[in-house]
Amino acid sequence: SNIYANPRTLFAADFIGSANLLAARVLEQAGNDGIRVLVAGQPLQARAEAALPQPDVHLVARPESIRLRPAGQSLGNCLAGQVRRKQYLGNRTSYRIELADAQQLNVDRFGSDGDGFHEGQPVSLEFDPAQLRVVAQ
Repeated sequence: SNIYANPRTLFAADFIGSANLLAARVLEQAGNDGIRVLVAGQPLQARAEAALPQPDVHLVARPESIRLRPAGQSLGNCLAGQVRRKQYLGNRTSYRIELADAQQLNVDRFGSDGDGFHEGQPVSLEFDPAQLRVVAQ
């Protein structure tokens, strides 16, 4: 479970469980706990488990750790996107979201409140910095 939550490499992040791997660029690094990256033209706060030797990196976001909100209603540390696909899977609804730079990611919502968004709808994706990891390319 530690490798799932705290991957140190792109291989580990992709191999263990489901992960969104987004191209990003380091804006500022103040130790492993304070990394600001640029994704789809928007800054995000995240963490790294190892030093990053170059500015071009990947952001690792697990589908279940992303909070989906109506556009403009995020509380911070967010990206804007649009719902491209919605799939009901029993105990969860899986969404495919497209960002401004055409990168796409999956978001899983569980329970009865998971069905609240429709295809084509603009949304905000909210990220907990403690659950976002940055890994070298």
